[in-house]
Amino acid sequence: MATSPETLTLSRRLSPEQAARRGAAVAAARRLAREGGYAAVTMQSVAERSGVGRATLYRYFASKDHLLAEVVLAWGAELSGELRGRSLTGVTPAERVAEVLLHVVGAARAEPRLTGAVLTAATSADPEAVRAGQELGAVMQRYLDVALGEGAGPERGELARLVGHVLFSALVHMTSGRLAPDAAAAAVEAAARRLFPEGASR
Repeated sequence: MATSPETLTLSRRLSPEQAARRGAAVAAARRLAREGGYAAVTMQSVAERSGVGRATLYRYFASKDHLLAEVVLAWGAELSGELRGRSLTGVTPAERVAEVLLHVVGAARAEPRLTGAVLTAATSADPEAVRAGQELGAVMQRYLDVALGEGAGPERGELARLVGHVLFSALVHMTSGRLAPDAAAAAVEAAARRLFPEGASR
C-alpha cells in the first residue's frame, strides 16, 4: 500500500522515485507491525522488507515511531476512502457518527498487532512522530465529513478533537485487554450520542 499525498509530512517536495521509496517503507512497516506488533518494526527490518537502504530511511523518518505515525495516517486515509465508498444507514447525526466510529473500531479489532504498534508510537516523545501525530486531527475531521457532510460548522474542529480523544482511549483499552471490544464499541456510540444530540447543527 503506497502512501497518499494526504499522509505526507515532509516539508520538501519528493520526486516520484523518492515518494515510491517512502511509500514502500511505510507499507513494509505496516506489514511488519501486522505480523509482529511494535517490537517487529525496526529500521533494519523495514529496510530489508522494503528494499530501501537504512540510511535512506533516515532521510525520510527520524525514528521507527515517526514511521509508525505515518503508517497510522496512511491507514486513516484508507479507512476514510472505504467509508466514502459506502452508504451510511444512520438517520441522525449521532447514528451516522457512531457508524463511522464503529467501522474504525472494527478495523482496529481486526488488526490487533498493528493497532497496538501504532498506538504505542502515538505516545512517543519523538518530535517528528508528534508532528505526524498532530495530523490525526485531519483524519478525524475527514471521518466527521463522511458522517455529517462537507462544509464544517464552527464547532467541527473541536468536535473532531473530542471524538478523537474518546476513540483513542477506547482503542488503547481494547488493545490492552482492559476493555472488551463490545464495551469499546459502546463507548464510542455513547460519545456520538452525547456530542451529536438529535437536532443539533454541526
